[in-house]
Amino acid sequence: MTDTLSELFARLYPNDVVGVELSDPARAEPLFEDEEPVVARAVEKRRTEFALGRTAARQALAQLGVQAGALLQNKDRSVQWPDAAWGSITHADGICAAVATLRASHAGIGIDAELRGRVKRELWGHIATEREQAWLGDADEEEAAARATLLFSAKEAFYKAQFCASRGWVGFHDAQLQFDEEGGFEVELLIDVGITFRRGQRFQGRWGFLPHHVVTGLVL
Repeated sequence: MTDTLSELFARLYPNDVVGVELSDPARAEPLFEDEEPVVARAVEKRRTEFALGRTAARQALAQLGVQAGALLQNKDRSVQWPDAAWGSITHADGICAAVATLRASHAGIGIDAELRGRVKRELWGHIATEREQAWLGDADEEEAAARATLLFSAKEAFYKAQFCASRGWVGFHDAQLQFDEEGGFEVELLIDVGITFRRGQRFQGRWGFLPHHVVTGLVL
């Protein structure tokens, strides 16, 4: 277990990925005028998370030498990243972070953080394949809850990374995961994703635990 999210970045990603944690609401920078409409009717919590995420993303991009202005939202609610870089943002119960990498280095990137134990047994059928459900069931209640949250988070991180390249939908039952005890996981695609990815293709990701959260990351 690691004490801070910032310490996890080096374990989750290669050196050409930049990560920024901004969990303190006071560190949120003002939104650009073009970003305001996205959260104009949102509650204060959502507005703060949005501002923190955009701030973290801009700071991560700046460390790559990419100066970003407004990070607008596509119709599918994904972020319009600069032409030179990919990024990914996550929020989870007191945690906010963004990662970024140059498009010349990677085809996509994803990060996801979740509160440990938040994925309950009644959700297993929605997020897990039969093989994954067997893995979840092969543990006591506390461990199973931790595994279920880890599985959910890793699938979210993979979805974000693959979407950069494919712009295509991948459901929870469209990818099957295996985890090791060294902080790694493997994703096996169970479907074709447009013309970008093929059924049976495999991808490697990393995971880590914080005192109250699980965090997963993946680059293509």
